[in-house]
Parts: sequence; structure tokens; C-alpha cells
Amino acid sequence: LTHQLHHLNANVTVYARKDADRAMLRALGYRYISREELGRSLGRYPCIINTIPAAVLREEEMRYARPGCIKLELASGVWLPGDDVIVAHGLPGKYKPDAAGALIAKTIAYHLGGKL
Repeated sequence: LTHQLHHLNANVTVYARKDADRAMLRALGYRYISREELGRSLGRYPCIINTIPAAVLREEEMRYARPGCIKLELASGVWLPGDDVIVAHGLPGKYKPDAAGALIAKTIAYHLGGKL
């Protein structure tokens, strides 16, 4: 998903908890943030996408999200807190990651009024 969005000229930032993941992101030229930066930086992003089956963000951190922020849940289960989360389980990311990434990017662009 990061790769697809990045190649559509979207400004993408990834939360990465492992040093190896951060090194890979750095090598690929992607931005990333640490756990310490995560909550207080949410106001910068027009869209938050969860792709892992884990509660990374807590309810108290989500209050920092900007008004109108699109919250997209792609992992199995609902891990993002809030009533306005778009639940999109079952996207074919496992089977067609390029197509899934393109679909997600188009959905985000639509919700942002055509702007990434």
C-alpha cells in the first residue's frame, strides 16, 4: 500500500516499530514515525489506515486526529477506535496487492476530493 500511494505522489508516513522495518523504509525513501511520535502527530494526516491486526492507536490518541480525517481499517477486526472508521476487510491485498493498493489509493483520493 505504501508503495502504491507513494507512486501516486501521495505524502505517506508509515508507523514502524521494528528497527529492521525502519531501515527498509529509509532505504526505499519512505517516511516513518516511531511509537513516541505516533499519537501527537495524527493531526498532520488527512487519512489514517490500519493494515495490521493490532490496536496500535488508543482512543485518547485519536483525539489528536484532524477533523474529517478518513480512518480506514483494512485488517481483520476493528482495531482503530471511533465511530467513523471505514471497515474494509477482505480487500484482496493477500492475493492482488497491486490491485488492492490501487483501489485503496483511489478510495482515499475520492474521499479527499480528488487530492492525494
